[in-house]
Amino acid sequence: MTDRVQTIRTSYANMIQNGDLDPGDVLPSLGELAQDHGVAMPTMELAFLHLKEDGLIVFEDGRPVVAETHTQIPSLPAPISLAFNLLEMFDCEGHIKMRVQCLTAETLISMLELIIRGIRASGGKRPKSLDLQLLLPASDDKLDIPYYVDDRDDEEARERLRMLIKRAPKLLDDLAILKEDGLVPELKTEIRTVSGTPGSKFYYLEWSDEEQRMIGSKVLYGKYQREAVLRDGRKVVDTFGWKARLFSYSGRDPFAKEELASYLSIWENETTR
Repeated sequence: MTDRVQTIRTSYANMIQNGDLDPGDVLPSLGELAQDHGVAMPTMELAFLHLKEDGLIVFEDGRPVVAETHTQIPSLPAPISLAFNLLEMFDCEGHIKMRVQCLTAETLISMLELIIRGIRASGGKRPKSLDLQLLLPASDDKLDIPYYVDDRDDEEARERLRMLIKRAPKLLDDLAILKEDGLVPELKTEIRTVSGTPGSKFYYLEWSDEEQRMIGSKVLYGKYQREAVLRDGRKVVDTFGWKARLFSYSGRDPFAKEELASYLSIWENETTR
């Protein structure tokens, strides 16, 4: 799949999930859409073929129609999915809210570092406020992974995890500089910890305009990959966030609401500040 096909596919999937397109909406013909997007007809046909396979679009009398029922857009690799959605969210000049639970925040940190550099360098769109809650494991010595299959006592695998976990507080420092420099006027960030090893990664993203009217909300959810063979041939049981695939749900989807409620309950009742 070409980048242009994937971009169109994801763009329309997001519009459907966010409620910008409602079930039963009839879209322009593929020829008109191709002209509007400045792409060749086969590119648009392929993008909408994927949307049809995803269960988001049906065709009636040759025209694309938003399907009556849908749950999530197709899964994408975590860095791609998160980057796409963060860029969409930070395109607003209003208010941003993020609720995140993961193992190390490695993917989130990498994506936000790029966005932070862009805000500082371009002088482009900047949110009026940013509210981030990050939920991480209490400490690596309480986790049941990572470990080498042939030698569970080898500390090398755990050392990698310790280094990654220590990066998370630096993210808050980098965001604080944006406020100090007047680039993001209102900033609220907090990290809390909870016992146990997360088997999945969870991102709740919400963005509103300057008058606090919600523009969009999204839940990204995916399971960590658990096993891998390293370059040196050793097999390790770990959580590989970069290799995880994220499914995207509208914030109004019942699954998304349930996952957010679970997250908020853990945040309020089971965490250590």
